[in-house]
Amino acid sequence: MRRALRDLAETLIPAVLFYVLLMVATQQYRVEGESMEPTLLDGQRVLVNKFVFARNGPGGFLFHGPERGDIIVFDPPVDSPEDFIKRVIAVPGDVVDVRDGSVYVNGERVRDGHGFTTSGVRSYPLIVPDGQYFVLGDNRPRSNDSRAWGFVDADRIVGRAWFTYWPLTAFRLWG
Repeated sequence: MRRALRDLAETLIPAVLFYVLLMVATQQYRVEGESMEPTLLDGQRVLVNKFVFARNGPGGFLFHGPERGDIIVFDPPVDSPEDFIKRVIAVPGDVVDVRDGSVYVNGERVRDGHGFTTSGVRSYPLIVPDGQYFVLGDNRPRSNDSRAWGFVDADRIVGRAWFTYWPLTAFRLWG
């Protein structure tokens, strides 16, 4: 009996610790709308890695901040009850320009296959300030993003999209 309880404890304690760690380090997110099509479709479920962008105080990340191309979930700088999901186009210090339907970062055209881009209400070129990120939806004509409301502050970032898990046919893992 004593051995059975010990075996049970040796199984349950690590399982519970793993579950708690997983719940603290991740967040489920449901894609709302078509701003990230074709990468993410309305209604898809994404698991977000909150730990990767853990903060070590104001203005700093424990490991590293978002990088160009990362898909992030964040609390939007506009009035919305839901978090947003967008792609990081430019990081602090980058120069962003939108002209002739294309996005340029540091003078290089962004060739990501996400189509024609309008400039929105902003004037370009822009320099991304420290602690801020320029984000766009992959469905550029149908996305409410940095072209409309500006940069995303690092403190508003929830985490990086890790993988989409629902529907199962759309499973996809990002690095």
